[in-house]
Amino acid sequence: MSTFQSRYEMETISLANSSGLVFEFFQNGGLCRAMCHDVMINQILGNPLEGSLNNVYLRLRTADSITFVPLIGPPSPSTFAYTQHQARWQGHWQDLAYTCSLTLHPEATLWFWTIDIHNTTSTDRLCDVIYTQDIGLAHEGAVRNNEAYCSHYIDHYVLTHDPYGPVVCSRQNQPYGDQHPWLMQGSTTHTRGFVTDGLPFYGLAYKHTNIPVGLTQDCLANVKQQYEMAFCGLQSDTLRIAPGESQSVTFYAEYVPHHPEPTQAADADRIHPAINRIKRLQDQPPNCVFTPQPAAKTILQNLTMLTGHDLTDDDVQDLFPDRRRHDEVQDGTLLSFFYTDATHVVLKAKEQLVERPHGHILRSGSARIPHDDGLSSTTYMAGVFHSHLSIGNTSFNKLLSITRTPFNIFKTSGLRIFIKRGATYHLLGMPSCYEIGLQSCRWRYKTDQGWIVVNAWVSPEDAAAFLSIESDRADTFVILSNLVLGTHELDHQGHIDIDTQAATATLRPHASTDMTQRYPDTIFYFTTSELAKVEHMGTDEEIFTDQQSRGLAYLTFRTKPVQTFSLAITGSIIDADHAKILCKKYQAQPANLKQDQQAGWSFWQSLGRQFHVSLTKTNPLCDKLNDIFYWYLHNAMVHYTTPHGLEQFSGAAWGVRDVCQGPFELLLATQHHTEAKTILLTVFARQYEETADWPQWFMFDRFANIQHPESHGDIILWPLKALAMYLEASNDFSILDIELPYTEIPTFSHSPTRSTLLRHVQRTIDAIESRFIPGTALSAYGAGDWDDTLQPAQSAMREHLVSTWTVALTYQVLQQLATAFRQAELNADENNGCWS
Repeated sequence: MSTFQSRYEMETISLANSSGLVFEFFQNGGLCRAMCHDVMINQILGNPLEGSLNNVYLRLRTADSITFVPLIGPPSPSTFAYTQHQARWQGHWQDLAYTCSLTLHPEATLWFWTIDIHNTTSTDRLCDVIYTQDIGLAHEGAVRNNEAYCSHYIDHYVLTHDPYGPVVCSRQNQPYGDQHPWLMQGSTTHTRGFVTDGLPFYGLAYKHTNIPVGLTQDCLANVKQQYEMAFCGLQSDTLRIAPGESQSVTFYAEYVPHHPEPTQAADADRIHPAINRIKRLQDQPPNCVFTPQPAAKTILQNLTMLTGHDLTDDDVQDLFPDRRRHDEVQDGTLLSFFYTDATHVVLKAKEQLVERPHGHILRSGSARIPHDDGLSSTTYMAGVFHSHLSIGNTSFNKLLSITRTPFNIFKTSGLRIFIKRGATYHLLGMPSCYEIGLQSCRWRYKTDQGWIVVNAWVSPEDAAAFLSIESDRADTFVILSNLVLGTHELDHQGHIDIDTQAATATLRPHASTDMTQRYPDTIFYFTTSELAKVEHMGTDEEIFTDQQSRGLAYLTFRTKPVQTFSLAITGSIIDADHAKILCKKYQAQPANLKQDQQAGWSFWQSLGRQFHVSLTKTNPLCDKLNDIFYWYLHNAMVHYTTPHGLEQFSGAAWGVRDVCQGPFELLLATQHHTEAKTILLTVFARQYEETADWPQWFMFDRFANIQHPESHGDIILWPLKALAMYLEASNDFSILDIELPYTEIPTFSHSPTRSTLLRHVQRTIDAIESRFIPGTALSAYGAGDWDDTLQPAQSAMREHLVSTWTVALTYQVLQQLATAFRQAELNADENNGCWS
């Protein structure tokens, strides 16, 4: 058995100063994270194979082209060395010698990057430099919980200052405690271009080309965007460097722990003092000894992307001859369509048009209510064949890592497939088309050497996920899986036991993880029924060209030259013996994709009560409704049984408002009253004994003590509305007599007090009335309503401000409940304010 390392066991390099500023690097010079005390300055934690989004790019410009090279981290040709307050990257590229240095001010929360470029040729060279830094500005846990959400609250303000050009200032508007972290980034020379978001730098085409569009353009976009990937890019002026001469560029950043007010023009007064501090340090003669670091070469450094060719009309007709419908066409180009049983097909041309990537969450089994051994996995069109694969809780029980950007920037997250041809590794990237079914996904790659088809799906009965590869020619495939075995990648150690005789890996989380603390029997398996096709099975040694492991959290399969191969992933968090039975099942024979698709479709039809609309006269709207209905079913069940999403990708829980809406209404509409009743009883048992209110959200499994105790003002109404709808649909008035516990604050465990559901309702109504603004029957705004953007700027306003939306909901809910109680022949006692 081997144990992979967390980042806390890895040999890393830290630059630190007396202000609390710390830059942590991997041995290869890639940034892991930049911190000031407990605030994470960068947004996405770097990884030891690919580094981070922070980089400096040297560009060479000619009349015909712009070429570039990264200077920092694993993708660069640089050697890396460091001293106490400084890191240095050096190398040669295109007859240019360069040194890139990061220097921390010894006392201030200030740092700067100096890039010295020397022309070793006999002719002039035209160069410029582009600096990039992703931006988090919150506690590491808050940033990594959802980088896109954190970005929404970062406000960018671009100061234009002579003679320095654009200076990007970024403020975290979401208070961190009572602080608003702030970051200013600029140059001591002149900045020609800037971006404030990753979208204009990487561009939509990056998913296809693997080349950031910003590095190929004459100038960065010079447009302020406040979108989902806070990211500063700064571009220097063009430098003409004569033969044998050198020129330099310096970019800087200053961090302010608390910037009480939004950025304004007066903040330009900070620029000169920051630059003067930098110049004083640069004028001091160097007096330090650098410690060089060894760099291990990996297969990612000579990587090429394998992208599918565009499909012709004949290809589409050959591949999808039957029941094709709902063609989406733009400017004569087919983008997508549906076929067979509500399967959606997306062509490469559409993925290049959309800002949010096409992806799909697969959910195993046929359960209609959440259970601990439900498996889920997320796939993406751009070659992510499984990711965020979890059993049970999607926040804490992750086996595979998350794809954290919409552009497929990090190529080792989740499960990936490489083709090895000679010494060259080709990573399967954008396919010719991506087929999304309720139970499965398929990637088709049309290449000059024939077709490559990858299928990923989940079992309709077991906690199991599958992968199959089919190719027109025999190739060596390397399947790379980035392991988590806990909450976040790089945060935990984990145990891997590889049985090469059975081509099976047994994986267990470390004893320190939250998953093991709640589910000590957790175990996962990777296995195959095609043992004879496996050339090698191991950990991370396959990634390094010297074939030596560095203890990183990866599992690899390398096949012999084959045309087909399949893999199964299974496990359990509650029953290790059952997990072993499942492993042996899929060792004995591969899963059958067609059978699983048919069984899965039968489940969704059963859940939807065989929903199908038709008219005497053909109407395409009927087909659209029939298709979209089953996708609404699927989305609701994921939201409710394995809560997370393509955008809320790190995990989730039950939002009281959310689960009482879509999933609950779905179960009522399809007459699954037993399951709807389970939701009601679960939600009402989470009512707080002290306040009769609910949490905004709560975990419903062994992590149930994790919840958000504060809630918006409308949350208290949704359990009542759900109950009224249930009584109206089911006539099951006996539910009102069921005794349920409350939840205690602050332990969030069930209290010994039990009351009938009717009593829970009475306490809820009393609490609603207690919040009325005096002299009215209008609820005070309190902690908010459904619209997060309408929070009052002054907290005192919450006591006398009214949300008309919540007032209307209150009226509707009480009317519905009164009608239901009359049906139950309950009478209100006006003397003591209760029913009997």
